[in-house]
Amino acid sequence: MSRERTMIIDLKAFDESKTGVKGLLHAGAEKIPSIFVRSQEDLSKEFDTYQEDLAIPIVDLTNVRQTDIQGEEIIRRIIWASEKWGFFQLVNHGIPLEVLDKVIEGVRMFHEQDVDLKKEYYSRDHTKQIGGLQVLHQNQWVNVKPVPGALIVNIGDFLQVSSTTWSRMTSFEEYITEFIAKKVGPRISIAAFSTGPVSSTKIYGPIKELVSKDNPPIYKEFTRQEFLEQFFTRAFDQLIIQYFRQTT
Repeated sequence: MSRERTMIIDLKAFDESKTGVKGLLHAGAEKIPSIFVRSQEDLSKEFDTYQEDLAIPIVDLTNVRQTDIQGEEIIRRIIWASEKWGFFQLVNHGIPLEVLDKVIEGVRMFHEQDVDLKKEYYSRDHTKQIGGLQVLHQNQWVNVKPVPGALIVNIGDFLQVSSTTWSRMTSFEEYITEFIAKKVGPRISIAAFSTGPVSSTKIYGPIKELVSKDNPPIYKEFTRQEFLEQFFTRAFDQLIIQYFRQTT
């Protein structure tokens, strides 16, 4: 049986079970379904470099309100991390650790419920199968080692278009690759997306105060609806941010 045919069968069975990945474990699966395995041909096209000693920047907000000098230094570090990496970990952000722990515990409790209760909420994401914590930096894959209590911040498309300098940055889709599973137990990741309601007529684009004759906008203005239309109709291998780039 061809790999494509096997993937179709596995995907159909996975969707019909409505139990998600956790259900595979509870069902006693002895091998990883083909829908979660990339072919050697696909893998050979990816970057095969890997850096163990690199780490994404950490931004400490402890002194953000203490003095102008300290605040400006934190701002400069955020700008540097955003331009060079597109990611950074935020510590001492003011959210109590016990609050973050309760959020994680709430997610854990949901997934520990009876399968029949969870089936009502099952859906398959529109996005690609992204497992997690590895980012591409200067053509090298870098593991993201979470710092306890830290928030991992990604400069996504909506924030990128507001800048007139972040033209070299790639988008969220290109920066993250699949999580490399290791036998360290279950992992819970919680993502919070700040994009506004789909029905909003708000216009997104470069910050007006940053635009000038000598510093023209890099991206066009758009609404969230226009963004989503391009997102779901674009070519699989194309970055959505490029659709809104200004042409000369």
